[in-house]
Amino acid sequence: MQRRTVSLLFLGLALVSSRAPGQEAATRSNDSGRGTLRLLDGSPPPALGAFGGEIQQRLIPVTDFVPEESGYAYATSFGSNLRPSGSVIQRWLAPLGLPSGAIIEEIRLLVEDADDTLNITSRLTFATEATDGSDACDFVWILTFWTSTSEGIDGRGVMVMQDDEPYVVLNQATGYPPGCPSENYLWFSILVELYPPDHVFSGAVVRLRHTVSTAPP
Repeated sequence: MQRRTVSLLFLGLALVSSRAPGQEAATRSNDSGRGTLRLLDGSPPPALGAFGGEIQQRLIPVTDFVPEESGYAYATSFGSNLRPSGSVIQRWLAPLGLPSGAIIEEIRLLVEDADDTLNITSRLTFATEATDGSDACDFVWILTFWTSTSEGIDGRGVMVMQDDEPYVVLNQATGYPPGCPSENYLWFSILVELYPPDHVFSGAVVRLRHTVSTAPP
């Protein structure tokens, strides 16, 4: 048994020494990358954590979007996209669900536009409702500098909502919106307007950073 073990050890050393220079490193690199998600440039995707200033991505699937009106007629493809039907413009909304202090760099919307005259439009909306039961500070504030259209897109494409400066999200639960002395319930949503039947929407990707802070003990 001991002689066989020694023979196998020498055989293994001989095989390693017979490899061409760099072959072992390349093999290890291939093995380590097998089954690992990579970005288009080959780099690993950033982890979605609560702390740190790295760019992170959050997918908002089309199934998270709800219609503004319950009577909308539309078709879906296994929940991967939606296509409005009928004859009226449709408005679909999805909450961002980001924590207070999140910094939004840009929002990308996956669309398909086969309409030569009408464009898909999108907005980042901010709505509030007073928690004391009054209506003094109830309002829907449409962030007009966060808008985008499908102009120039013929077929499938990506709409990008972006501004010169990133947007810092206020408290998603309760806070004091600008100009309001009372505490309000706050929420942020992505709004998409679609015209039937040649507009298709497939979801959104939010690129963001979290405010850098010390992790809790």
